[in-house]
Amino acid sequence: MNRDAPGFSLIEMVVATALTLAILLIALAMLDLLRRSYLRSELAADAVQRARIAQESIAHDLRMAGLGVDPDGAAGRPDEAIEGAWAGAIVMRGDLDADDAQARDDPERWIAGPYPSTRTGNDEIVAYALRDENGTGGADLTFDADVFSALTVTTPAGTVAALRDGSVETVVLPRVLAGSGGSAGTRGVLYRASLANNAALWGTGNAVSWQPLADGVASLGFRYFDEAGREIAPPGGAQASAAARARIALVEARLVVLEGHPDPSWTDPRDPDPATAHYRKVDASFTVSLRGVGLRGAPDGG
Repeated sequence: MNRDAPGFSLIEMVVATALTLAILLIALAMLDLLRRSYLRSELAADAVQRARIAQESIAHDLRMAGLGVDPDGAAGRPDEAIEGAWAGAIVMRGDLDADDAQARDDPERWIAGPYPSTRTGNDEIVAYALRDENGTGGADLTFDADVFSALTVTTPAGTVAALRDGSVETVVLPRVLAGSGGSAGTRGVLYRASLANNAALWGTGNAVSWQPLADGVASLGFRYFDEAGREIAPPGGAQASAAARARIALVEARLVVLEGHPDPSWTDPRDPDPATAHYRKVDASFTVSLRGVGLRGAPDGG
C-alpha cells in the first residue's frame, strides 16, 4: 500500500459529509414547503368549488321563484313564490321543470283540482337549509303549503298524486340549523330539499327528499328586502305571514365554507368558535332578484 497516495483527510471527510447533509436538509425543507403549498392550494380550490356549486344552485332556483305559481289568476290559490323565509333557511316554489317536455306535465296536468291549471308540482317546492354533519342538533322548521289532500289521482307515470284543494298543510323540515345567520357552530352540510309528488309518501316520514350540496359549511344566512330596498325581518313559513313574504323582492345570501382540513398554525381572528377557528374559509355573498314574484296569469274567460 502506498501511504503517500493522495486522498481525503478525516477533517475533509467530516466537512464533506456535513455539507452533504446540509444540502439534503435544505432540499427536504424545500420539498416540504412545496408539498404544504400544494396542499394549501388544493384545499383552497376544493372549498371554492363547494362554495361555487352551492351559490349557483341557490341563485338558479331563487331566480325561478314565483314563475308559474299562479298561471291563470285563480282565486283562492295559496301557492307562494317564497313559502318560508328564515335567517338561515329558505323555501321557494317555481316552475323549475318548464323546459322538460315530460316532467313539466307530470303530475302538474292532473293535480289542478279546482283550479284551471297548475304548473308547480310538490317537487318544485325547494328548500335550502343547513344541517349538522352528524345528523343531530338543530330544530324543526315548519311552513304551510298546499301539498296534500285526501283527493288523489293516478298519473300516467303511475304516481298517486294529491290534487290541489286550496287548503294548506304544515310541512316539517327536521333538524335544521337556522339560528341567527344560520351558524352551525361546527361543520355542517348544505342541503337542497324538495317535497314528494307521490301522495303515498305523505305521513310516512319520507315526504321530504334531502340532497346534499356541499359539506364543511360553517354558516348559511339570508336577508330579505322589498322593492324599495327596505329590509324585511325573516317572516318564517306560517300562512299568517304570507303577506310579508309576498313583499320579498330581493334575497341576499351568504355562506361560509370551511377548507377540508384545519391549519393548526393559523387561527381565524374573526372566529371565536374553537371547533372551526383553525379552518381557513371561503366567504361567499351574493344577491338574487326574484323576477317571478308577483307574476299572475289572467283568469280564463267564461
